[in-house]
Parts: sequence; structure tokens; C-alpha cells
Amino acid sequence: MSSSSNEKTKRILSIGELEAAALPMAPKMARDYWLSGANEMQTVRDNRSAFDNYRIRARALRDVSRINNRPQQLFGKTFEIPVGIAPTGFQKLAHEEGELATARAAQAKNWPMGLSSYSNTPLDEVKKAGGDSVVFLQLYVFKNRDTTEKLVRWAEQTGYKALLLTVDTPVIGRRFSDVHNDFKLPSHLVLGNFPESSGSGPVDVGVEPESLSRRGFADDSTGESQAGKANVLDPSLTWEETIPWLRSITKMEIWVKGIVTSEDAQLALDAGVDGVWVSNHGGRQLDSAVATLDSLPEVVETIKGRIPVHVDGGVRSGADVFKALALGADFVWLGRPVLFGLQYNGQAGVELLIDIIEEDLGYVMALSGNTDISKLSTKTGAPAAAEGEGAEAGAPAGAAAPPGVDGEGAGAPAGAPAALGEGAGAPAAGALGAGAAAGALGAGAGAGAGAGAGAGAGAPAAGALGAGAGAPAAALGAGAGS
Repeated sequence: MSSSSNEKTKRILSIGELEAAALPMAPKMARDYWLSGANEMQTVRDNRSAFDNYRIRARALRDVSRINNRPQQLFGKTFEIPVGIAPTGFQKLAHEEGELATARAAQAKNWPMGLSSYSNTPLDEVKKAGGDSVVFLQLYVFKNRDTTEKLVRWAEQTGYKALLLTVDTPVIGRRFSDVHNDFKLPSHLVLGNFPESSGSGPVDVGVEPESLSRRGFADDSTGESQAGKANVLDPSLTWEETIPWLRSITKMEIWVKGIVTSEDAQLALDAGVDGVWVSNHGGRQLDSAVATLDSLPEVVETIKGRIPVHVDGGVRSGADVFKALALGADFVWLGRPVLFGLQYNGQAGVELLIDIIEEDLGYVMALSGNTDISKLSTKTGAPAAAEGEGAEAGAPAGAAAPPGVDGEGAGAPAGAPAALGEGAGAPAAGALGAGAAAGALGAGAGAGAGAGAGAGAGAPAAGALGAGAGAPAAALGAGAGS
């Protein structure tokens, strides 16, 4: 990094400061595109505020002179910490080098990276820049399956390790700011993975207001979609058809991104996928969806360590990473903050982001008295939580189901934030379990006070959880009572 770059970055100490420094540098259309979410953006806010529902209980005199923050291997490689760069599209909106700068930062800092199908840079060039740090190709499946198949085969030939099939986009969510701005990709930017020479035809990326990917439903009178067999998102994907079809065209691992319920976690297992990624698309698809941190425990509990569970959404600090790992995630991914770093100072800005997270996580580990990041877990959310010292199951004080809650698995009442930390006992005033803050309505959701009823799981007082999901008891760290 040049001396001028050092001058530019030395005062940025947190992701919040990085965001504040970067956003004024961006054009309004790009800035609004990055920050936008679906409809009223409730889920965008909830993804962030969910982390505030948990507190870390620190242990003393634990000898933290040596701390191991290295994760388990991912695709045969040990990365620096269990945090990676999530796929985000159109990175040249932030910097002229776009995905190449991000990939070089990932390689330099030993972080894994996922590449969006809607990269401005061809996937082979990104792989060359990032080497073995570029591991995932995020995948949308089009109605024109030939276009999707060409992309998949190209990624495999180039050396990508896994497909990351996005499953929360049967259609593109409504993002008001993009409509108001009449968002369009600038004319000098292209979709690097869909060159004209491929013969696949134009790709509808779903960001323009008139996009067919925003209204790909079948017409009730004809049963036919307006999109036909075009390169638009296919809303007819199913577990029974889509996963076997992908298996038939690639030997890469197949992961699914967009899992937020125990039911879909089980279906992912039944379909034989290689990993699940808890995500709600950064709050950009379904508004009022459950925050990803609140969804994480029920997914982890269902998976029971049989395949990896990764998570994204709202992560802005080392403490956020710590909490997600303590709730059972194997890996945590950052999306928007990478764009902030890229906008701020290209590759150096992304490396700055990485430095901030690594340093902050180191402080959190030491100050909480934890020396091994692989030992962070939660008794209520993770099947292997009893590995730590003093593991003890049980509900926090006052954790009886609130009045009006039906169904098994009713969790902790609304109250104090949950406690995280090795050997943690129950918070005196109770704790918030996954989804306990405002609840969510979904098929089969049990009803809390004032919420609609349905077959399935119980819910906290303020509402009902998603399909079949019960609210777990307080989330605790490694070896913690609940």
C-alpha cells in the first residue's frame, strides 16, 4: 500500500466509520442500491438489531496469551478466520477494478470469497486474481437452462469449488429506492459472466423497474409466464427437480443460500446438498422476514453438524462474528461492508475492512476469556454445545411459555438480551431466543399473544415464528447453561 493510501485509511477504526467515509463518495444511484431493502426495509433493520439481543458474558483469569481464531478447513484450505467475502453484484459501481480488487484483497488476507453471477468481471479473471481464495460461484437459475448450464460448466472448468444456489429469489423483491431512481446498470458496465459471444442472449438481472424477473408469475388465465424461456429468474424451482438437475451437470459441491427455517434445512439435507447458508438476501427480498441471526439456531439444530452452516446478514463487527459463531454458525460472511471498503479505496479499502474485523474479533475473544474460536457454541442452538466446560441444559429464569402460546418449543419471554459466553448461566430476567423480538408470520407458525394461529411451533409473546419454528431458550456460548 502506498503512503497516500496509508494516509487515507489510518483513521478508519470500525465498519461504521468506513461506511460513513465511503458512502459520500458514491453516486446516489449506487449508494441507494447498496443500502436498499425490500419495501419498508424492516428486515434490513432487523438483521442489524438482532445482534443487540445478545450480550457476551466475559470470563476472567483464563490465560488468553495465545488465541486460536483459525476456522475448520473450507474446501481443504485453512483461512485466517471463519469470515468471508459474500457475493455481491456489480462491484464496478464501487471501483473501476471491481471484483478483481476484492479478489486480490481476499487472496492477500487469506479470506474466502464468493463471486456473484452478476459480476462485472468474468469469473475466470476473478479466479486468476484471487486464486484459491475464490471458492463459491453464486448461482441464479434462469428459465433458459442452457444459459445457466454454460455458466456452471465454465465455473467448474475454471476451478471454482462450489455452486452457491440462491433459493430466496423466485422473483426479485420490491425495492422502492431502485424504482424511484429508475435504476439501471451504467452503459459502460457489462455482465462479465454473460458475454455477447456466448450466444445466450441478453440477461434480465432484475434490477430495472420493468424487469420480467420482478413479475415472473404465471398469468392465472393462461398458466403461462410472460418471461417464456428467456434469461430471467425461474420461479418454478423445486427441491425435487433443481438439485438433481444441477448434480447432473457438475461435480462441484452444491450449497443453498437463503435457508431461514428448520423445515427448509431438513429439505436441504434430504436433497443431499453439501452446505446451507442462512440468509435473507440482506433484507432485499421479503420484508418482515426473520433476521438471519434469529433464524440461525433452528437451522443449526436441524442440521446437527451433518453439513456446514454458514450465515450472512447485518454483520458489522468482531462481536457480531462472535455471536453468530456462538449460535452455531461454522462461517460468517460480509456483503455490504465489502462494498464500502471497495468504494473507499479499492483493494486497500477491502483489506482495511478485513483488518478491522480481524482485530476486533481478537479483542472480543481475549476480553471474553475465550482462546479457541472452534469452541464457541450454544447449548440451545447447536447439537455439539456440550463439548465445553460446565455445559448444562435448562431454561433461563422465567422461561415458561407466555400466555396464549400454543405448540411445543415455546422459548424465552421477551426480556433481557441473551447471554453469550463460556460457562454462562441464565440471565436473571430471561432472554430473547431466535425470532423473539417481533416474531414473524409463516405457514404453520404458532401464535403468540395477538398473533394469528397456525399448526406448528410456539412463539414468543410478541408474535409467531416462521413455519414450524419454535423459539429456543437463551443462546449461550461454549459450555454454557441455558
